[in-house]
Amino acid sequence: MAGGTGGTNSAPRLAGLGADGLRNDLGLERGDTILIAGKNSLNYLQVEFSALWAGITAAFGSTAATVSDLVHFIDIVEPKAIFLRCRRRHGAYYGGRRPGSKVLQFPGDFIKNTSLSYSPPIDLTNTDAHTPPAVIYFSSGTSGLPKGAMLSHRNLIAYLLVARATDPNMTSANQRHIYGVFTAKLPLLTGGYVRLLRDYNLHEYIRVCVAVRATTLRMVPPTLVAMVKDPFIRQQDLTSVQMISCSGAVLAPDIIGELYKMLGNKAEIVQGYGMTEGSATILRRYSARRKQGSVAPGESGEILFSAATVFMGYKKNVTANKEIFIFGDEWIRSGDIVKGNQVTPAELENVLHAHPLVMEAGVCDKWDSVQETEVPVGYVNLKPCVTVADRAAVLKEVLEYVNGKVAKTKKLRGGLYYLETFPRNATGKLMRRSLPACLQATRAAKL
Repeated sequence: MAGGTGGTNSAPRLAGLGADGLRNDLGLERGDTILIAGKNSLNYLQVEFSALWAGITAAFGSTAATVSDLVHFIDIVEPKAIFLRCRRRHGAYYGGRRPGSKVLQFPGDFIKNTSLSYSPPIDLTNTDAHTPPAVIYFSSGTSGLPKGAMLSHRNLIAYLLVARATDPNMTSANQRHIYGVFTAKLPLLTGGYVRLLRDYNLHEYIRVCVAVRATTLRMVPPTLVAMVKDPFIRQQDLTSVQMISCSGAVLAPDIIGELYKMLGNKAEIVQGYGMTEGSATILRRYSARRKQGSVAPGESGEILFSAATVFMGYKKNVTANKEIFIFGDEWIRSGDIVKGNQVTPAELENVLHAHPLVMEAGVCDKWDSVQETEVPVGYVNLKPCVTVADRAAVLKEVLEYVNGKVAKTKKLRGGLYYLETFPRNATGKLMRRSLPACLQATRAAKL
């Protein structure tokens, strides 16, 4: 999708023509909802921007969704039309249809002549911009079925103010995830250049970064950990990179140090904190200040936050809305508990990642009947140079390494195990509840 305001294939023109197509060919109206499920592509973006132009709510489903998942998505958002990535002999496209109608290809069957005039975008001048939902993103579903989080037009504008981008951006974030909004979609509305990857591959990602002279990299912690430990990447010219934006978990100081060695101190390492329901803050180097909160030292407390990015609420889920909005509709619960003596998985994972032979790491709790308490248990994936015969010895070495760097209460008393594949969602976030020890505990609880 090209930029500009008046060219034949300019982004506003294509969005306007696409919006007219949604109205004329599918009979959609302002306030209707469509469901989009597919891999990263410009057609995906064009369907969404056309919907926004027309005042139609765009909901997003996963390409890995099962039939039951899709039924759940449809039940929640009640779409008037569904757009899926279809495959045919001549390539892939997005097809949309209403019940009882034929499948239409987007944009081909909707925009037949790019030189035609088109309708203006919806006017929200006299409307509360936080009332009509603009998009619906589904939460990760780590605590039950995914919930449909509704974001308003005001929310999207607030995200624009969080980080304005005008330089080449590289992202592999899935467009159906909230991180995809921040990294792949909104920069286009502020004159940004974004290069999308349909499928993620670390080496391909870096090759394209070098080719386009990317200035901003949007990544998640597992990608950065793999990046600093990969000899191929250390040989690449990444001198154009001015900022790395990372979200999903806290980066270990050792990893940040390695990034500075690779990129030089001129590069900014930015860490974001937020969730589908809203983004709370972005932390830059030296910008964070310690503040006394409302919880006394040593006590437990939950992080709550208020921001212009706080979502409208969950669609068709009154119970979940009451649980997350406990002080009206401005402050929301994050679900993140801070404890005085807490053993955080992220902290131990950072120590594991610091070991030179560890590629991936994950930590969760398991119940120890002997000690009558929960103890941390770790999982790692090792570098290819570690043979199967040496694996046990290396695991012992890593375990001793970690336990020698943390307090007694934080030692991996549940042990350290090798794991071939780590459970992650579409954006690379580690799903700790799906680690073997947690799954075993869940199964035992159901017996």
